[in-house]
Amino acid sequence: MIPLQLTIEGLYSYQRRQTIDFTQLTAAGLFGIFGGVGSGKSSILEAISYVLYGETERMNGRENRAYNMMNLKSSRSYIELDFLNFEDNKFRATREFRRNSKNFEDVRTPSVMLYQWKNDGWEPLESSRVDDIIGLSYANFKRTTIIPQGQFKEFLELGGKDRTTMMMEIFDLQRFDLQQKTASLQSANRTVLDQLAGELKGFEEVNAEQIATLKTELETFQQVLAEAEKKHQTAQQEFQQYQNIKADFETLIQKRNRWNTLKQKQPYFKQLEEATEVYDGLQRTFSSLLQQRDKTSVACKSKEKERADKETKVTHLTAQLHQVQEHIKTLKPEYDQLELMKMKSADLALLLQIKEKTAATAT
Repeated sequence: MIPLQLTIEGLYSYQRRQTIDFTQLTAAGLFGIFGGVGSGKSSILEAISYVLYGETERMNGRENRAYNMMNLKSSRSYIELDFLNFEDNKFRATREFRRNSKNFEDVRTPSVMLYQWKNDGWEPLESSRVDDIIGLSYANFKRTTIIPQGQFKEFLELGGKDRTTMMMEIFDLQRFDLQQKTASLQSANRTVLDQLAGELKGFEEVNAEQIATLKTELETFQQVLAEAEKKHQTAQQEFQQYQNIKADFETLIQKRNRWNTLKQKQPYFKQLEEATEVYDGLQRTFSSLLQQRDKTSVACKSKEKERADKETKVTHLTAQLHQVQEHIKTLKPEYDQLELMKMKSADLALLLQIKEKTAATAT
């Protein structure tokens, strides 16, 4: 893993955003990070470890790790690392965590993302695990790439087996570990060799005369075998012919049974045929009558509907007539008084004229 660029904000003593360009440092192949006690050297290494694996040695195992890592004057911590892996592919890892605005000591769970540079842009990956991408577990990463202060002796004090396992994983030396493969191959070859040696012991008493005799017997057996194969082939052909004849015979039996069944039903079919002829004759004879019947039926239904409509209309008109008659009965007394009222009206009009004339004469 080769770091390219590291961005830190709100982490330990780095309150403001700081960016480290490693390309200028790694170009020389070797570089160092120097500074006084508390200047932030370990914070840089710890930021790399945390953004990649979410683990740090100084705060590892603490429940309030995010709170302790965050700068006391910051409400947000952000780490971003661009790096190249062993396949020379470029990746970016980011981690961000924020302080609860209502509780100063409550720092929320960090959000983590992993990107890969493809097609001139950063494409997010489904998983944020970097073990396979970098080729190192966190345990070996902290032992080799980033060794915290005071823990370098842990690497030196590792047992021979653990140190060998770690070095083989770091430098992919498993491909050169041929001891087990060679031992397995040697054991397999020894087994095959012992098996072949055992088979050869059975031929120790064989001589040239026996071989010649066996060859003669072999040729005789081969001739017998050839003749037997020829006879077998001929028999096979005959058997196939018999099979075909058998199949044809079975088909014939099936068709004969079918014929017998149909023959037994012949009177029934004859009866159906005669009935069909009678039906056709009746159909031709009464076709026009049936059509006329259908037309008459339709006409009858139409007339019946018309009659029903008229009955409904008559019923409605009868009801209206009854209402009118009742209304006439109600108006008849008034009608009978109409002439009398007219006469009274005429008399009143005459009296009014006389009164008006009398009044005019008096004036």
